Amino acid sequence: MKPALFHATEQPALRGEYTKTYSVGPGQYKAFTSPVPLHVYLGDEWLPCDARFLPDPESGILTSHGSRFTTACRPSGLQAFLSVADGKGRTLSWGIADAKEQKPVVPETPKPEEPETGDNAEALFLEALLMAQGDVSYPEIFPGVDMYCHTDSRFEDSFVFSSAESVRPVTFRIETKLTPEWNPDGRIFLRDSSGESAFTILPPSLIDADGMNGPVSVEFETTDTGFSLSYSPDPDFTASAVYPVTLDPVVQTSESSGIADTYVKEGQTTNNSSSDRLWVTNNTNYGNRVSYVKVTSLPSIGSDHFITGATMRFKPVMAPTAADGMFLLAKEPLGDWQPSTITYANQPSLASVYQDGWLIPQGSYAWTSLDVTALAKKWYAGQNYGVALVPHHSSTTIVSLSSADA
Repeated sequence: MKPALFHATEQPALRGEYTKTYSVGPGQYKAFTSPVPLHVYLGDEWLPCDARFLPDPESGILTSHGSRFTTACRPSGLQAFLSVADGKGRTLSWGIADAKEQKPVVPETPKPEEPETGDNAEALFLEALLMAQGDVSYPEIFPGVDMYCHTDSRFEDSFVFSSAESVRPVTFRIETKLTPEWNPDGRIFLRDSSGESAFTILPPSLIDADGMNGPVSVEFETTDTGFSLSYSPDPDFTASAVYPVTLDPVVQTSESSGIADTYVKEGQTTNNSSSDRLWVTNNTNYGNRVSYVKVTSLPSIGSDHFITGATMRFKPVMAPTAADGMFLLAKEPLGDWQPSTITYANQPSLASVYQDGWLIPQGSYAWTSLDVTALAKKWYAGQNYGVALVPHHSSTTIVSLSSADA
């Protein structure tokens, strides 16, 4: 007879902005860290964050009340149909030039499956993680182009071009009383009258179905009500790209996250900290790429408890194509690093012995788990350099994993 499923119980006193802890038996706990805020601090306690898009009872507008800002989505034919407002009442609204009038659609949120045995702590955590994020879509906002919106601690517009014929420039008409400030690295800071940055518009990314990145030209123009931003995908890239191709502009309120991650590529001097993918590759087409991950918000544990196990879980968004798959290794960085400054040239040395390995089969999009117990004990002792993900020397295929920025 199989042992019965133990129903885990959350411990509210151990909550953090990004963390949850569950009792899974007498004196036993499982703690989880999320890349997005799970709780918002109100009064003197952490309360669950529900950022799902729901219709406003009075206006019917789809609204998401996240931990950092409130987002509203209206039909796309309006001059400004998307808006975000932070806790200080600072707002940013925008529309898309020449967009077709479409109503926003909220996708169904799948309920995590509970295991038959063991405990259901992970299923409860995943349910809370899904609740802390919101998604809507605008199908066919242009011919052959779908628009997807995602919010957690950031807001992301994704334009998915179905074919080369559907590729076109996308112009944002932005309405705001905030003052834009263009940074040399491509970021645009939106500052209030005191000079404080309320929102940041990140440089756009352009990626095809094979995971290849292309350049995007950006044009900025001041208007009577704010400014406009026009994003034009590079025609040479889109002519040879594998479709669908996705254009991603991102708005964020802060750079904090429960998990920091990025990747570095040999020969590349630019920074990839805003990428929504982690790359692990070692071949001639994609080059040598190493990914770095650091848990910046560690769950609280009692002084009378000790760590018996720690795992990191990753979801492939581009599976290995080689018949023998990809053997992914977890290694210990021997020095600290920051997502905003690390490059291939200045990355820390890695320990020669790997912490764990996992074979990702060809075409597999299943979750991958890596054992980082030994590293986690160091993190709690004050030496948190995270973990590096590298390919085994015999693996010449590629894999890309979902980033905390996805």
